[in-house]
Amino acid sequence: MYCIIKVIALSLSHQTKTNKDMKTKIDKSELFKMAWVMYKRSISVLGREFCQSFSACLRNAWFKMKAEARKAEKEARRLMKKSEPTQKPEPVVFDAAMERGITEYYRSQSGRYCGD
Repeated sequence: MYCIIKVIALSLSHQTKTNKDMKTKIDKSELFKMAWVMYKRSISVLGREFCQSFSACLRNAWFKMKAEARKAEKEARRLMKKSEPTQKPEPVVFDAAMERGITEYYRSQSGRYCGD
């Protein structure tokens, strides 16, 4: 049983290292506490013979924590979108003199790469 927990803990630590930007990290100690409570509850309700294994409880707790994290991410994104002011970009007005100036500048740079 210790071996199963160790493998799952290693896979969980790998999962949290790949989280970037707004992704929430899953607290492994809370995950194991939740799994332990699920395991103890299944023993008390169903009895020793019919209870779930700890690995099944850990798997269920993992899915539950991931769902909670996804829900928190969605809520954070929604709040970010709501808080951002919706501003329209100001229109850039080009007049003929400005366009002639730009054209003359690049024409004088003939044979030279200007990055355009």
